[in-house]
Amino acid sequence: MSPATLNNTIGATLVGAFFAAILYGFTTILVFIYYNNYSNDWRFHKISVAMLWVLDSLHLSLTVYTMYHYVIQSFGSLPAIQLVHWSLKLQITVNIVIILFVQTLYAIRVWKLGNAHRHVLWPAFVFVFVAGGYAVGILLAVETYLPNTFVEAEHISWAVITSFASTTAVDVVLCGAMCYYLIKSRSGFAESDGVIFCIIRMTLISGGLTTAASLAALITLLAMPNNLVFLSIEFLLTKLYISSFLAMLNARKRTRREYLKDTTSSGNANKLVNIRTVTTSHVHHDTGPVIQVDVDYPVDKRDKNVIRMKTLGGKGNDSDSNSSS
Repeated sequence: MSPATLNNTIGATLVGAFFAAILYGFTTILVFIYYNNYSNDWRFHKISVAMLWVLDSLHLSLTVYTMYHYVIQSFGSLPAIQLVHWSLKLQITVNIVIILFVQTLYAIRVWKLGNAHRHVLWPAFVFVFVAGGYAVGILLAVETYLPNTFVEAEHISWAVITSFASTTAVDVVLCGAMCYYLIKSRSGFAESDGVIFCIIRMTLISGGLTTAASLAALITLLAMPNNLVFLSIEFLLTKLYISSFLAMLNARKRTRREYLKDTTSSGNANKLVNIRTVTTSHVHHDTGPVIQVDVDYPVDKRDKNVIRMKTLGGKGNDSDSNSSS
């Protein structure tokens, strides 16, 4: 068990704040790309992205001010460094809000996927897990405001450990549920199945990234409870959550282009293709099926020789960014 020093307390959190600022710039770029490429996206998504960016800006501001307080304002004052500043407490609260918000957005996607397959039990189970995360998050937010010094904060380490463990468990459940429904959405056509597996790969990468960060913070806290290395990882955690979610949203147009390229190169000129982020497919068997993911190109919706695919988290059948509705 390593003793507390300036290097593994103030120094560690300072390094975490530097990397958090870098990731915030990356998040801001992703937000700009989203609004530039998806101006006609589902309004709920547009509002959610704006709220996440505002919360992320507040989180970084509190992180920077916290470090300014301990490094500059409390310089040379050992009693001041030992106090838990209000900005750190509020920063942890904002961190909890962001994580729960992003997990809720993913839970909504799972719910829509479950409805497409007429499932109720599995989406309900996911929401119960997310609700449990809310309970743990609220408990941690309340416990954070109780201690006045870092010595007293050791008494709430159980709440911090429970929070990291809960976050990791919820991430695993959400990632597993999304991959399960994406696999069930396979249509049997090579091109559309290729897109689905591409989305599965992106889901595993984004979910694995946040899960690894939460798990790293948990392991660090358990292995080194006397320092603040775990807090430096916590500074990065919200940025990873927001970045992974925005990357999923922004990848839809690239996935569409790759799908169109693959379909064109395969010589399937009789297939009308305009890919959206695929969640589920409903196959209507007749003669000569046509692959259609129903946006951008006008198609008679009464045509039964069509494979229709809904979007991941979209609003009904018009949630894509290029929808003409």
